[in-house]
Amino acid sequence: MPNWIITAIAAGLAAAAMQGAVLSFLPVSIIAFYLSPLPLFLVGFSRGWASAALGTVVMAVALALLTGSLGFSLTAVVSAGLAPIVASMLSMITRSPGTASQEGEARTDDREWYPEGRLVLWLAAIAALVTSISVLTMGADMASYKAFITSFVDPLIAVFEKKMPPGQPPFPKDNFIAMMITVLPIAASSIWLLVTVTSMRLAIVILSRTKRALRPWALFDQLAFPKNSVIAVLASLAAAYFLSGIPQLLALGAVGAFVTAFTLLGLAIVHNMLANSPARLLLLGLLYGGLLLFNWLLALPLTVLGLIDLNFNFRKSKTNQS
Repeated sequence: MPNWIITAIAAGLAAAAMQGAVLSFLPVSIIAFYLSPLPLFLVGFSRGWASAALGTVVMAVALALLTGSLGFSLTAVVSAGLAPIVASMLSMITRSPGTASQEGEARTDDREWYPEGRLVLWLAAIAALVTSISVLTMGADMASYKAFITSFVDPLIAVFEKKMPPGQPPFPKDNFIAMMITVLPIAASSIWLLVTVTSMRLAIVILSRTKRALRPWALFDQLAFPKNSVIAVLASLAAAYFLSGIPQLLALGAVGAFVTAFTLLGLAIVHNMLANSPARLLLLGLLYGGLLLFNWLLALPLTVLGLIDLNFNFRKSKTNQS
């Protein structure tokens, strides 16, 4: 049996185990669940997209047999398998070197490789797709979608209200549910993109250090987007503003995905700015800690920084590769 098939099967079984771990409801299982695309990225970037595709099929079959749920299996294909297949396929595109690197792409003597920034944008588009499928699964119209959200929120509110001191005003349940309806698509697409990009970057670092990557990869601090990528942000914002009902929720999912992509771009710029700082590890540690604690308060300026970078290149061209 060819080696790429064996590694694909192993990766698919590993991804299935990581996906299935969420059914144990243990805190550590959440981390395993979110990193389930990692084995598929590893085989995709080291053996090719066909290996990632076979691994995804193996994962789906294993989950269907273990859980008895075809829905859970198909959800895993979309949420964990689609991104590694698409990314590993696109990553092998090359072109003859131009006069200057425009998007931070890795280069060899005779080729320029597909830029990592464009891969992130593709993952953002997949994040919007995954979120759209999730929203439509919850409800095809606003009434059913709201009923689905309410069924999950009601028990939590009931527990909270029991612990409220006597004499307190009632919990603003309707306002909270309305907020959840709006925020959920944004949060879902943002979280999916963050954990998927994390899996992709981990795979890149592991394969680069073990010299098993099919192609060279640029450093994270060289991440760059094409200038016209701002259209995705503006279009999704406009759609979210002008549309209503379920279409608006789908647009909000796209907003969360593409805004988060530019947050990652801003983070890459900060990495680059601190490259020669003796306090780099401390400052980056504080930044990441702040992002975990304060989230959008720090993510917003990073997003703005990423958007500004489209017209003002804050980084000098580097040839280092991870």
